[in-house]
Amino acid sequence: MILSKNPPLTYNGLDMNPEHGIFTVSLDFELYWGVRDKWSIDQYSYNLQGVRKAVPEILRLFSENNIHATWATVGFLFLKDSEDLKRNLPKVLPKYKKKELSPYKYIVEASNLEVIISLCAGAYRTDSET
Repeated sequence: MILSKNPPLTYNGLDMNPEHGIFTVSLDFELYWGVRDKWSIDQYSYNLQGVRKAVPEILRLFSENNIHATWATVGFLFLKDSEDLKRNLPKVLPKYKKKELSPYKYIVEASNLEVIISLCAGAYRTDSET
């Protein structure tokens, strides 16, 4: 069945049309922000230390095997410190049905926010950026 008379688009030599699908992996790059409601930073810090090795390895495997991937990244990861984070909070905060999932109350109340930001920043920044 032909849906369009236009020639198919190609990507890396593969036709992108209804007869040939493309498998795509979607990854979330949240670091501690994605699990802070389940684990303390002490419980999760080992995982954060492995990110700098894991991400390049995942990218290498995807490239070698022609696997397409998308990445969603938490914006908090691009901020320098807790003051930068607090300065960049939205003026109108979203409402959460499950309040424990909201990072905003956590950001205001956490006594170890600098440690968290440091561990998360160190997980993705290159040596020249740290």
